[in-house]
Amino acid sequence: MKPPIVLKIWLLLLLLQFGCAPQNVEEENIYYVAKIFNEEYDEVWDTLLHIMFEELMYPIRKKDKEKGIIQTDWISVLRLRGTLRWYVRVLLDRRDNKTLVKIYDRVEEPAEVSGKFKNKKGEVKTGWKISQEEIADANKILKMLSTRLE
Repeated sequence: MKPPIVLKIWLLLLLLQFGCAPQNVEEENIYYVAKIFNEEYDEVWDTLLHIMFEELMYPIRKKDKEKGIIQTDWISVLRLRGTLRWYVRVLLDRRDNKTLVKIYDRVEEPAEVSGKFKNKKGEVKTGWKISQEEIADANKILKMLSTRLE
């Protein structure tokens, strides 16, 4: 059975997006906090790593200085209202002698998984869904970074 033309076009667009685009490009409709710092990239990077790893003790899942990406692993909390998990992704971008910092977070809560844990296509159901609840971590990191650098 041949894949439909729409699938071929979608795969081509996906390949072009990730094959040619910078790795630190995010969807524009995702909420983030951002600030441009007058400090050099290396100083902002080092300060940010210190804040996230040493002070806040976040588990770092990914860090790539060349691409300007720092991402935490999932951080979970048990509450009376139920479990909540989130991660934080920070993107740094060089701007002349300045550094742009964008901080995103993704917050999830458990989703009811009924029946089997795989759908008809064989994809595993995660049991998590995007939460409308907000966490203060992105703002907290940006505030701490601003305090240290200014």
